[in-house]
Amino acid sequence: MYLSAADEIRNLLHRYAELIDAKDVGGMHELFAHAIIDSDVQPGEWRGSSVEPRAPGVSELAVFGSAVNPRAGVRSAHVCSNAIIEFDTDDRARARSRFTVVESEHGAPPVAVMCGRYEDSLELIDRRWRFVARRFFVDVAGSVS
Repeated sequence: MYLSAADEIRNLLHRYAELIDAKDVGGMHELFAHAIIDSDVQPGEWRGSSVEPRAPGVSELAVFGSAVNPRAGVRSAHVCSNAIIEFDTDDRARARSRFTVVESEHGAPPVAVMCGRYEDSLELIDRRWRFVARRFFVDVAGSVS
């Protein structure tokens, strides 16, 4: 059985949450190999699998840095939800979704520490849906890993 294009895109959105929770920076870089990433919380723009900064003096994108340097004793779970997928053409789409980050420190009860949203542009590249742009917005933040 084959997945619909919308289901393939939804899987791509959820793959990001899986990779960041696994602290798989290499996998995240591959996921965004064709993409530009920017955010309302960190100035600059990042492009490609290296996620190199495009703004002078800006360090690595914070979300990737948090995966490389997690806080000791803190476990996190990223939940992606409310995906709305719209197709511009057969090989171009846009998606809007929400995210919630839940953390537990040293086995304490889990706490939601951040909520926000993604705005993604996607393209069918070599018969696979890929991110070509991601903008993320943090709407609520507490203690962030």
